[in-house]
Amino acid sequence: IRHSSFDIRYLVSAIFPETSVLTGMAHSDLAAAPRRARLLSMETPTTSIEESSLPPVSLASLAELSEQLERTKSRLELMRLVGDFLRAMPPSDRPIAARLLVGQPFPEGDPRTLDVSGATFWRAACAIVAPTGPPEALWSQVADFGQAVEQLFGKVGRTAGTPPLTLQTVARTFDTLAAQRGKGARKAREALLIELLERASPSEAKFLAKCI
Repeated sequence: IRHSSFDIRYLVSAIFPETSVLTGMAHSDLAAAPRRARLLSMETPTTSIEESSLPPVSLASLAELSEQLERTKSRLELMRLVGDFLRAMPPSDRPIAARLLVGQPFPEGDPRTLDVSGATFWRAACAIVAPTGPPEALWSQVADFGQAVEQLFGKVGRTAGTPPLTLQTVARTFDTLAAQRGKGARKAREALLIELLERASPSEAKFLAKCI
């Protein structure tokens, strides 16, 4: 993901100083960082909305935010965009959103891995869109893997599925992907990816490709 994951890690910690949404550990258990201390000196209002009144966060909204962050150069604007986004969601969704923004499927210290290769992801994507021509031809038109997936989905007019993907859905799928082991694991992961991508728009598929 093109925006600075380092900046986002520390500004998230600054916005929510009572806990690290990336690790789930109290800040007293984390090493002190001068940059975080400077960020913490900036006053940030806390949400007064009850968690129960907040709707589940869609993957589409996080993908849109990621696109905004890629175009943003100001660190203060990065803080505003991420802070506004995280404050407007249920606290239970914040760790997922923060991790995905920096391309991290699991909390820091979690030994699990997705074990999904680019080739596996690409096969799953091609299984959904059924391209009429050689899909590899897209590589000459893009700068990275995520853009290739977005182009692949966009060329056949893919739209978001119903019901829309939520962050909780993505997190559960990641948990299941990481649990696949032994004979048949690769095919099982590919089937899980197909199920996930069948509900993804081009921008969501691009975002997932960068996270996985």
